[in-house]
Amino acid sequence: MFVLMETRPCAGRGWLKARSERFAVEKERIFSLPVLRLRLDEARRGGRRAEITAYAAAEFLRRTGCREILFREDFPFKEELAGFGFREPDDMFLRRVTAARAARFCTRDIENPCAAVYARRFIGPARSALLALCRDFRSVLAEAELEGQSAVRAAVRESGAAAVTRITEQGARRASVALLFAGPARRLRFSDDCTVIPLEEGAAERTAGGRLAVREEFIFPADMLRDIPLGYPPEPIVSAAVGSGVVRAGRISLKRLETRPNTGDGQA
Repeated sequence: MFVLMETRPCAGRGWLKARSERFAVEKERIFSLPVLRLRLDEARRGGRRAEITAYAAAEFLRRTGCREILFREDFPFKEELAGFGFREPDDMFLRRVTAARAARFCTRDIENPCAAVYARRFIGPARSALLALCRDFRSVLAEAELEGQSAVRAAVRESGAAAVTRITEQGARRASVALLFAGPARRLRFSDDCTVIPLEEGAAERTAGGRLAVREEFIFPADMLRDIPLGYPPEPIVSAAVGSGVVRAGRISLKRLETRPNTGDGQA
């Protein structure tokens, strides 16, 4: 469960008193996903009153065990809550399960495309991405650091495609697309034409060359967007719903992929 946090005037029923501050708490479901809606008194913004309000809300959330907070875009207390150890939910799971589509989306060379995929453990989205790449690409390089190559070979046999189970420096330089589910064990340099898509935090740190994907823009069905509260970014909510299995990833498509030169700093 994560928290949706916003402000509204302190009025009406449902407001709780905590350390002389007021906030409203409601339990909701989005796509059958349980969330907690926490509304702070918008009149308390600014100065010492804002700090006290944020502290009271943080204490309440600690007691509930919630650690992820998704802020409404106009939420004014972010700075006051920054030091309490909460984190914002991200869209990483959505990015991982749509990785193969992202790779196909950004590839222009359809005559002899080559894809590379790197993961620490070859399970879940990494395996699904490899199977999709084996269908779409003539040549696929794949490597799993901790599981050895047995899972990679099994996936390759299942797809019937020809694939290499170790990404060499030479192979990296001829890849059109590289999906990184984890940071490579050694430094890899990709060709200038390669699109590098990191799918975990810091996965591109030991890579250089090519263009680094920094943001995917997704297209969500209208009925899905209707279920998302106004003012909140849809990507983290949909990602959590896909990760929990209550929304099918196949309902989401890619609209755009933003890239920048991969200078080797690993910052996506």
